[in-house]
Amino acid sequence: MPVAMNIPNALTMARITLTPVLVFAMLVPGATELALAVFVAGMVSDYLDGHLARSRGLITSFGKLMDPIADKLFIGSALACLIVTQDLAPWVVLTVFARALLVTGLRLAARREGVVIPANQLGKAKTVIQSAAVLVMIAAGTGGVLVQGLIYVMVAITVISGASYVAGFLRERRPTVSGLEPAAAG
Repeated sequence: MPVAMNIPNALTMARITLTPVLVFAMLVPGATELALAVFVAGMVSDYLDGHLARSRGLITSFGKLMDPIADKLFIGSALACLIVTQDLAPWVVLTVFARALLVTGLRLAARREGVVIPANQLGKAKTVIQSAAVLVMIAAGTGGVLVQGLIYVMVAITVISGASYVAGFLRERRPTVSGLEPAAAG
């Protein structure tokens, strides 16, 4: 069955298409302005696709699946480039990637059990902080106390939001045994 390519879905696909351009711009010396422009365009497309999908009733199964993939691909590629250019410690990016894999795995496991784990405020804050941190790192590099502080805030919110998804998953999975009465105190 063909996918209806509405504007939000087209913006999601555009973000995926921009990813190799971002990687190129981040890895070519002297292309910082292009990297910034591409990154900002990608983040604006992320905001617009979500806003349009919600406000105009254009949410699709394709968008629910592909939007988070596009986000992870776009931001993850930028973070990976910062490792390649030796501007960011690998452990930072591994933390971000591990959280993404964990939450994706939890969502898949929950779906098999008929449980939906929706995005929460911490997850949305994580995306905003990661986007801001990457933008600052592209523009200003990773030196300086303020940028380093932003990197640590990014890691902290990434870990905390991941833990909140784990807690939510475990809460939803709490086993119940129906028909059994608690033992009488004797």
